[in-house]
Amino acid sequence: MTAPAQSLQSLAYDTDIAPAAALIADPTRAAILRALLPDRPLAAGELARLAGVSAATASFHLAKLLDGGMIVVARQGRHRYYRLAGHEVAAALEALGSFGINVTEVRRSRRHFAGTCIDWTQRRGHLNGALAAAITARLFELGWIEHGQRRRSVRVTPAGAEGLALTFGLDLA
Repeated sequence: MTAPAQSLQSLAYDTDIAPAAALIADPTRAAILRALLPDRPLAAGELARLAGVSAATASFHLAKLLDGGMIVVARQGRHRYYRLAGHEVAAALEALGSFGINVTEVRRSRRHFAGTCIDWTQRRGHLNGALAAAITARLFELGWIEHGQRRRSVRVTPAGAEGLALTFGLDLA
C-alpha cells in the first residue's frame, strides 16, 4: 500500500465523517447550513422561513446541528443567533457544493440517501447510501482513486492526494 493510501486509510478510520455527512444529508438541515454560508448570524425564525419549515421543525434541526458541532449559537438579550461553527464547516460545505455531485439527482435514487453502517473489516462506521456511491463514482471519474488489489478496496492516486488536499484540506503525505 502506498503512503497516501495508508494515510487515507488512517484518516478514514481515525476521523468519523459519517455523523457529519448524515447531518448534512437531511434536506432541512442542508437548507439551514446553506443559509448560514455567507457567515451572517441568523435567528431561528429566519432560518425556519428560509428552510421552508415551521419554527418547531427548525428548532429540532438546529438542536441536531448544535449537537453535531456544525453550528454555534450566540445569545444577545432574548434573541439567539446561529452561525456555522467555523471556516472548516463552510469550506467543507462549499467543496461538497462544487464537487460535481448533483445532490437533487442523487436524492431521486431508490437507494437510501445517506446514513452510517459498520465496515465489516475495520468495525468502524462509515457513510453509506446513494450519496456515498455518488462521491465514490466522482472520485473514480476524477482519477483520484482507483481499484486496489483486494476486492472492494481502493487506492488514492497521486492526483487524488493532491485533489483532496486542495479541495478539502486533507494532507495525505
